[in-house]
Amino acid sequence: RDPAKVNAAPWFEPFKVESSRGAFGIAVNPRDKSIAYVSFDGVLHVLDAHGRDLLAEKNIVISTPAWGPAWARVSFSASGDRLSVSFANSTFSKFGLTHLIDTSTFQILAKVDLQAMHMEFHPVLPQLFVGPVNWASTWVSDVSDSLRAVSCDTLALEQELVDSDGSPFKQVAPLRFNTTGSLLVGMRAFKQLQVLRLDWRDRMNGGRIAAKLVAELMHGGIIWDAAFHPTQPTLLTAAGDKKIRLIDPNVGIVTQTLQFQCEVYSVEFDSSGLNFAVGLEDNSIRVWNFPAQKQIRRINYGSTVRLVRFADNLLCASSGEFNQAAVTSVRVFEPHGVLERVLHIAGADIGTVSVSPAGDVVAVLHDHEAYVFASASGDLVARAAIKGPGDWRDQDLAFAPDGKQIAVTCAAGLVLMPLSGDLRTLYADKGPTYSVAYSPDGSFLAAVNDVGTLFL
Repeated sequence: RDPAKVNAAPWFEPFKVESSRGAFGIAVNPRDKSIAYVSFDGVLHVLDAHGRDLLAEKNIVISTPAWGPAWARVSFSASGDRLSVSFANSTFSKFGLTHLIDTSTFQILAKVDLQAMHMEFHPVLPQLFVGPVNWASTWVSDVSDSLRAVSCDTLALEQELVDSDGSPFKQVAPLRFNTTGSLLVGMRAFKQLQVLRLDWRDRMNGGRIAAKLVAELMHGGIIWDAAFHPTQPTLLTAAGDKKIRLIDPNVGIVTQTLQFQCEVYSVEFDSSGLNFAVGLEDNSIRVWNFPAQKQIRRINYGSTVRLVRFADNLLCASSGEFNQAAVTSVRVFEPHGVLERVLHIAGADIGTVSVSPAGDVVAVLHDHEAYVFASASGDLVARAAIKGPGDWRDQDLAFAPDGKQIAVTCAAGLVLMPLSGDLRTLYADKGPTYSVAYSPDGSFLAAVNDVGTLFL
């Protein structure tokens, strides 16, 4: 937001963190604004404000099957000290294995098969609310279908939620809490919205949480997401019938409907409640002004937007699929995320990007060529044609720890590219290579070829 114009429409300068293995689920830590997601190969990633992966060395694998998760849910606690992750794999042979992680140490505190896909941390209580996968019983027998509250420290079951008449809430997948935690919106049987009012006064004295169903509303398509206004009694829902509904959550009455030309997958209010973001099937993010009920911004994302999430003035989005959008520039940011320089490369997509250990140069792979730019000036320092293994987007590169040369994978072996001097080829008889890395002291260089052989 432009600080000189109090009433100015919000603007967004998007920057992209490319995940060659796709991205499922996304959540923003309210404490430090780090971003968590699960890649297509089932690995958990947490990016800090500089775009660095805090889990790069830990390799926390959420799903081990070769094709990774088909669906993942990621959620931070209100204090930001806990992160929960749950998934279903592509064959549906496993689902609902929930990981609870301490975000200070990134140690896994608990790993329990809760048979749950949807989960949300309560904003006040030290509990995680989990619900069933509505379609799970189609593939897997003996599936728990209750709405449950589990411990934020051990994932141990603390309570199954029941209505005021004593009947359990069945097949309710929790979507979102309001800011005080007194209301919970859930999806039942895909298209039925349910709003529960929670009273936890007895819970504070060792008792149970009281829950009551206060509103129900059928939708014309799958309810993909929901969001409460931070201060007003308004609930947004995103559904497969190409509509966003504005609902009074206390009574379940639709106050307004916004019609789109494609499926709506996600909605989210910013912290002020003045604007909300919409993730759409048409590869775009729309930002709407809530009081005026008017679209004020369209951001072209490049692929279907499955999830949008705000954290203060930070808007994050995830496609949940491979992103094949063309990218023709590299953006260099200052440590606090301020855009410093754009390095333009004429032509089509950009592949791998890497920054030298000292941060003084940036290396880029594009169409079987390696470019090296000076970070401060944007001047081209070096350039070399290096034939990649098949699709050049599969090429990888790594800076030596001293920053004086780059190792690049290629169609035959490995190429060492000094910032000044001639190219040198290693392992030319070993076939195409796809991945390369230096040891921290630079004494070892590792490469992997197309049949999985590792060379040191």
